Amino acid sequence: MVGNDDLKYELERNNFVRAAEIAASRGLAENELREIQFEALWQMAQNRNAVGTRKLAQEWGVSKQELKEYLQNRAVEHRKTGDIKLLTSCYDAGTGKYFSFEEWLEFYAEKWKDYQ
Repeated sequence: MVGNDDLKYELERNNFVRAAEIAASRGLAENELREIQFEALWQMAQNRNAVGTRKLAQEWGVSKQELKEYLQNRAVEHRKTGDIKLLTSCYDAGTGKYFSFEEWLEFYAEKWKDYQ
């Protein structure tokens, strides 16, 4: 049985995917579980992992529109902090292009047509 210490440990390590798994297995309240899941999605998107972001969102029942809006809003919030490094252009190995976070999100959200 996974205890509270394991969940706390994973959250402290910012291992949100694992924390979401633990939280779900423990029957954590839906709003608390959802908060952890969205942190995991944000973390996955920050790493520009389009496939992982989409797969987790689908697994957790997050709609394409809800995901896109959430990530757009987080990017806006993050930009306001002045720490824009993760939002600047970086190389996308899948396309061979450089995308800002917002461009990356637009590009891959369009590719997620099979995902509603």
